[in-house]
Amino acid sequence: MQNNKQKNKIVNCFYEGCISGFGDFLRGSIHLYERCASHGLDFDMDVRNHPIKDFISTKHEGIVGKSEIDCIPTEVLKESNMHFYKRVNDFVYNKLCGAKGVDYIFSNFAYFLNVSQEHMINVVNMLPELSDDCKKWFQENIKFSDEIESIVQDKLKALGLEPKKFDVIHFRLGDEVSFREGMRPDYWVPDEELCFKICEKILKGKESDFPVVLMSDCNDVKEYIEEKASEFKLPIHVLHLKSGHMQKQTDANKKYLSDIEYSRENLLHTVLDMRLISLADTVRSFSVYPWGSGFVTWICKIYGVNFKVERLKQIKNN
Repeated sequence: MQNNKQKNKIVNCFYEGCISGFGDFLRGSIHLYERCASHGLDFDMDVRNHPIKDFISTKHEGIVGKSEIDCIPTEVLKESNMHFYKRVNDFVYNKLCGAKGVDYIFSNFAYFLNVSQEHMINVVNMLPELSDDCKKWFQENIKFSDEIESIVQDKLKALGLEPKKFDVIHFRLGDEVSFREGMRPDYWVPDEELCFKICEKILKGKESDFPVVLMSDCNDVKEYIEEKASEFKLPIHVLHLKSGHMQKQTDANKKYLSDIEYSRENLLHTVLDMRLISLADTVRSFSVYPWGSGFVTWICKIYGVNFKVERLKQIKNN
């Protein structure tokens, strides 16, 4: 007799207010996908409680309100900031062991986050490839909207670019610099000229003659490099100057008094960049943060794009 009993399921939910960006959400989803399999659970993702749903969707069909989503990082922070990694891992483990029916959560957790910050980027670069089954599942469950696909196709055609025949250079200059005007960051940020020199050096050392698509959270640095590339006739293309964040608050402790403002247009162009990354041949990402850029890392992992992340502070010190 066939057993038609449904498995219990964990659904990782990206929603407005979950503090995390989409890259960190993908990191947590990949971790949960692998752990759910080992616990005999089904896994799914949901993005319908965030405006990003207009541009990217998943196959999940259930309906859930934000109040039903258990945000694990937030729950841990209510207890204490001490032993944060261990307590988040405990929460995830308890969810996996106690899942009954469908459990809606938000988690951006992965085991390697326990590494000290000075070694984080090296660890990210050395992470093993995702299994073929994992890549296939995420590629099949992440759907870019027809609007995004159409814009990508039009922009590539207008510039004479083809999928897998262009490279990406990406600069993550930080939320304070890119999205909080007038706020002084507590980390070192390179000036626009240094970012341009990094691009020049990469172009000189590239093995392929593929052109470069430039991306950054900072629209000012893109505009500066675009002008310099035009002046020196370098094959660097900037597809837009409309980058934005996906969350109003970007710090789990809510140290910022004001929210980040983002628009539908910002979200569209953020997802546009995600789709372009998935179609690139290689990606070089430079970040002010010790963990690099989850935005780049996990899209590259899912779509099998060769990438490397580097910390800008290390380039300064060299």
